[in-house]
Amino acid sequence: MAERVQVQGVGEAPTVQPVDLPGYQYGIVQPKAGRNKAMDLADSLAQFGLITKQYGQLQVQQERIGAEQAEAVAEQDIINEVKNLKDVNRFSPLALANRDRAYRDALLKRYVGNTMLPNLQAKAAELVDVEKYKDTDSFLNAVDTELSNSWQGLVSAIGEDKANSVAAKAVWSSIAPKYKSNLTADFEKAKQDFIENQEEEDLMHDLRGANMDLDTIQNIALNREELMKQQGITDPAARQQILLNSFSTHLNTLITKGKYKDATSFLTLMEMTKVDNRRVFGSALAQYKMNTASTAIRSGMQKGASVSKTTQQQNFAGFYESALIGLYGMQKFGGAVEPNQVSALKTSLQSLSTELTNNPKALDKVVSSIVESNNPVAAYENKLSELSQSPDAPDLALELYIGNRSKLNTVREDVLVRPRQPLNLSDDYKKQQQEEFLEWADTQTVPPTVKDFILTQKKDYVSWDELDQLGIEAEERGAVLNSTYYKGVASSIGKMMKYETEAAYEDPDEDQERLIDETYLGISGRNFQRSATERIQEALKNAAPKDDKETIEVLRELEQEEKDRWLRIVRAKSDSLNMKPETEVVEGEVPEDSRAEPEEKIKQVRTKTTAKSFAGVQYADPVAYKSLMHIKKGAPVSSIKRQVIEDDRKDMEAKKLFQQQRLSYYNFGLSRYSREGVQKVADLDLDTDDVLLFGSLTEADMKLDEWAEILSKDSEGKKLTPEEEETAEQYIELGIETVDDLVDFGIVQKDLIFRPRKAL
Repeated sequence: MAERVQVQGVGEAPTVQPVDLPGYQYGIVQPKAGRNKAMDLADSLAQFGLITKQYGQLQVQQERIGAEQAEAVAEQDIINEVKNLKDVNRFSPLALANRDRAYRDALLKRYVGNTMLPNLQAKAAELVDVEKYKDTDSFLNAVDTELSNSWQGLVSAIGEDKANSVAAKAVWSSIAPKYKSNLTADFEKAKQDFIENQEEEDLMHDLRGANMDLDTIQNIALNREELMKQQGITDPAARQQILLNSFSTHLNTLITKGKYKDATSFLTLMEMTKVDNRRVFGSALAQYKMNTASTAIRSGMQKGASVSKTTQQQNFAGFYESALIGLYGMQKFGGAVEPNQVSALKTSLQSLSTELTNNPKALDKVVSSIVESNNPVAAYENKLSELSQSPDAPDLALELYIGNRSKLNTVREDVLVRPRQPLNLSDDYKKQQQEEFLEWADTQTVPPTVKDFILTQKKDYVSWDELDQLGIEAEERGAVLNSTYYKGVASSIGKMMKYETEAAYEDPDEDQERLIDETYLGISGRNFQRSATERIQEALKNAAPKDDKETIEVLRELEQEEKDRWLRIVRAKSDSLNMKPETEVVEGEVPEDSRAEPEEKIKQVRTKTTAKSFAGVQYADPVAYKSLMHIKKGAPVSSIKRQVIEDDRKDMEAKKLFQQQRLSYYNFGLSRYSREGVQKVADLDLDTDDVLLFGSLTEADMKLDEWAEILSKDSEGKKLTPEEEETAEQYIELGIETVDDLVDFGIVQKDLIFRPRKAL
């Protein structure tokens, strides 16, 4: 027998054993191979690789969680969060250190990108300052210093260990060099711009003092061309642009000052100027600018020509007179120059100086110097003479002042004539003047004074004791005119209108948003604000409250009244029931075939019950409403008894038959006016174009007259009684805001009476 060989590590041979298989009793079972140490080690290494892979995935997952958590930290809390983080370099079997490290790195990236970088960029304009930093080295030192300070600020805030993390340094390394590079490019461009701007300024200075002849202008252009080359401006296009900018600016300055003759001459010289036998201003851009200037010159000259010189001289004399009255009155009687007189003073000065027209601060300074001088009248005259003869004065300045002396001298004599003394006035004349003063005082919107009365009414006398006493009393009564409450009425009314209009619409759509703006910003809104302000201020003057407390009480009552009035307007304009007629009214009547039709067509449904059937066999016909069937058979509307109509409607409402109700109201209208009836019409998607709201012409006339009386009273600012306010709600819900709206409404409704629609 052959010798049997034992092979180490090989398992036993397969054996046949019973197994649980369908249709079979036996199966072959393969036994497992035998184990050895090498195979156990291989299995362990495979299991370790799987664990390592799972741990790597866990690390990535934890890093993502950390980054997401960092996104939730508020911007202002980032520094404190990073500063308070514990050590994140420890090992964790759950990779929590990776999450903490990702959390810290994400926070640092956000802080550097969202806070430090914007702060550095905000410093850019300060660093790119060619007047502060004269050379590139000093500029680069400043940039380096700023970057160093910014980094040290981060180190101080969160600690050196966290600032020196790989994430922080990586973000900073990606920002700092680029920031420095961009700033350096900006600095070099700023230096070039500075040189070019200086050339433009020098050139404009040369042009301002130059003679208006071709040789002078050409020499200026040629010399500047050479100077720019010496300054290192090597690009011909850049030099050309500087010449064009300076010449165009000088040309526009002449136009702005109203010196159209000089501007025309200079424009001609620009077109003729040549350097090296080449037109300096021959480019398309230069031609465009010169054409634009030419148009402005023609427009300015035509505008001046549209008002004759005589008319402009007369206007100037009017401003001169008003200013002179104020200055002389202040000089003679003391006190202050009134606002309208200051306005006239400014206008007269601006008429002679474009510079003062375009420089409000300089104008205010000149006005102050005149008003505050020891002799305001003389200071004013001297300034007018100086401005009119200035080289920069508009073309018409001399004509307005020097050439207008005859008219101005007459005005001056009228204003400065010596006033008569009270000794020369009769008692009757004094009494008549005292009554005139009281009438005048009642019309003033500022506390009235005798001084203002004498000056504005051009009285040629000095006041006396009785007149002075009346002035004191009138000024006391008018004290409220100087109060902030009186002056703030217009603003208060405007705010109320805006608030109440917006509050009337809970969730406005786009059309309603537009309607809101039109309501309080439109013409009717501005008119209401003005009239309400006048009513309240007039009532305050008449009430003459003694102190602020009393003023507030009176004002509160007056403003509430105006608020109620405005809310009536807002509700009417909103037309919440969509009842305002859309039919066109022409010259007091409705033209043929111009009636507005219902937005949704009227369906001619007349049945009160439907047809009845059983097993497919109809055994009862549908039943129609009597009132509607009479119409279908051709009966006139007037022949149908009202009770039949109302009985049918009650049944329709009970059965909620919408189309039948629409047809009934369209055909027969209301038996008489009522707010409930109007609401019913609105619920049926009908309006005053479609349905007659009155039972007869007599009822319509009576109701329209009643509404007209209340609406007129309300529009005139008169207080409504509670009963009238309740009645006003009737026409408000019909979209009737004004008397004109009421007239149109009445015409449309009466047209339905006189020309009834053809019933359906």
